[in-house]
Amino acid sequence: MWDLNFYNLSIRTQLLLLFLMLSLGINAQKRMIEMANPMVGTGGHGHTFPGAIYPHGMVQLSPDTRTDGWDACSGYYAEDTSILGFSHTHLSGTGVSDLSDILIMPHPARVNGNTLKEVRSKFRAGFKKGLERTRPGYYAVLFDNGVLAELTATKYVGMHRYNFLLGVKEASILVDLGFRDVVLDASMTVSGRTRLVGHRNSKSWAKDERIYFVMESNLPFDLTWVKNDKDSLSAILKYSFNDTREIILKVGISYVDTAGAINNMKVDCPNWEFDDVRKSTENAWDKELGVIEVKGGDETVKSNFYTSMYHLKTVPNLFSDADGRYRGMDGKKHEDRGEETYSVFSLWDTYRSANPLYHLIDKKRSKSFIETFVKHYEQGGLLPVWELVGNETDCMIGYHSVSVIADALDKGIQGNQTEKLLEAMQKSANQDRFGIGNYVENGFVGSEKASESVSRTLEYAYDDWCIGKYASKLHKQDIAKEYFRRAKNYQNLYDPTTGFFRAKYNNSFVKPFDPKEVNQHYTEANAWQYSLAVPHDVEGLIQLHGSVANLERHLDTLFNTQVQTTGREQADITGLIGQYAHGNEPSHHMAYFYHILGKPTKTQRILDSIVHTFYKNQPDGLIGNEDCGQMSAWYIWATLGLYPFCPGEGKYLVTRPFFESSRIHLENGKYIDIRCENPKWKGENEIFLNGKNLLGRGLYHI
Repeated sequence: MWDLNFYNLSIRTQLLLLFLMLSLGINAQKRMIEMANPMVGTGGHGHTFPGAIYPHGMVQLSPDTRTDGWDACSGYYAEDTSILGFSHTHLSGTGVSDLSDILIMPHPARVNGNTLKEVRSKFRAGFKKGLERTRPGYYAVLFDNGVLAELTATKYVGMHRYNFLLGVKEASILVDLGFRDVVLDASMTVSGRTRLVGHRNSKSWAKDERIYFVMESNLPFDLTWVKNDKDSLSAILKYSFNDTREIILKVGISYVDTAGAINNMKVDCPNWEFDDVRKSTENAWDKELGVIEVKGGDETVKSNFYTSMYHLKTVPNLFSDADGRYRGMDGKKHEDRGEETYSVFSLWDTYRSANPLYHLIDKKRSKSFIETFVKHYEQGGLLPVWELVGNETDCMIGYHSVSVIADALDKGIQGNQTEKLLEAMQKSANQDRFGIGNYVENGFVGSEKASESVSRTLEYAYDDWCIGKYASKLHKQDIAKEYFRRAKNYQNLYDPTTGFFRAKYNNSFVKPFDPKEVNQHYTEANAWQYSLAVPHDVEGLIQLHGSVANLERHLDTLFNTQVQTTGREQADITGLIGQYAHGNEPSHHMAYFYHILGKPTKTQRILDSIVHTFYKNQPDGLIGNEDCGQMSAWYIWATLGLYPFCPGEGKYLVTRPFFESSRIHLENGKYIDIRCENPKWKGENEIFLNGKNLLGRGLYHI
């Protein structure tokens, strides 16, 4: 990569020149990916990672800086100044930790140690903030010990490039299969002096994760096994330099077997030219980000927009191999049936905004998501709730895969097995756990039957409405009628004396009651934050409140009351405007209620505040967990001037855009144009959708 004369310079000069060349190299050409910042969300409680990933790729190659605490969920935290290593799988914006598989870390000398703990301590390397570079598909850091580490990735392969400075005659690389999670089983074998093949079976949030890998090196190495403190497996690769001080590693992974990992690498990354691979991945990101073009408006908003597009396209992740094989929910090997299999479905979060956005701009991949749901049902007996690498975590509440399925059908995404999906939807809606049996029998979940009973009742009711919509489209009117009836169950927990949905114990409202109290009756929220959780029946909610004016007054109080909550501490409740909490998903549709009630300017004032206050182009630029694209999808919709208020209904609210013009490119070659004569204007008559002047209110098909 570098001219050999470079090594005749002093070490300090080398460090500075390396960093300068790196900076120039990645900024030489202004492209769309330059507007996305992968560092956003790596601080605060965003829980994102900054490393290299191909759009929706199986590999997420990123640095790990910590293993413990809530802000270690992605493995990286922006305030840390040392790195443990680079692992090949990461979660984006979740509230629970997992993955960080197959950790690799370079060191500019031969490293020995008596224990794995000692070895890990020696390999951990410090760096100075400002000596990192990242953009979609690429990450680099210059360590204090003089090692320049660069990362890129293809769909199935993580690629490392390590450069060492003058005077370095030997180097070591740690390959650690015991990093972070509880290891149930692991293996690693050497093939020649340039290849490792192995697997890791671990337990964490996913109770049975199985991952397989092959690692190839451009230079030969000698291997030393590390004495293990636990049931894990780690090794040190030792290198001696002659004419080059550059080590390139390729690591292919598979969730099926080692043969799958080897084939994935052969098919997906035969190239050893790091820069060629990086450019190819960056081109893929340019294409993904360019699906929506925005012009005019604030540059910070534009940068945040493309960062949001980047986060949206990091998940879900490819789970089947290049040959179409995947490991099913039953632990067995299966083959795709024309649609790729995906993983990491955070459905309690993403059904609200992220999945509806996929349904608009990525129909082909969305169809694969739906087919993945079918496989989940066939092999596991139910539709997914929160699926992670072939495991069902049963995290969060509801059966929101039914929302995704209904919304997909409404957007013209026709799965191959609609009848089986309806069967699966009904089975999820009638399982006898999580209070569902009590809900079906009595019309609500009693607090004596399940925790979070109010939230469960409200979300089950919305999901039932989705099943009714789906059944109706399939002309199954008897089924539709039953689920539309169940969709009214939210009314059974409404208390007209307080104007809130309240928990019942043995059919009586629980006392005392404080709508600001965060307690076991609501999911990461309080009564205020679930007071509008009826997107499918606004008219019914108006009737409960007595009039449109009464519901508007409720909204006014919601957004203007004191921000303090009572009860237990809940880290997810952030980004408060009154009792609205933008940092967590149950609040995300609330500002749009004004719009439906005929007061769009009130909606717009709140959107302006959220967009300009809670999203920033910096590491702590997200007000809450990114949650696998949901936080970013909300921002994309809001700034475009559209919102899927009720997924499954097939209509959008139209608000004032934050850009002068936007073009959404559709897969069929058509496009959606949105234009606003003055993005700062607060009126209602200068919004154009595909050339049609809209009032900026009401629901529209597009």
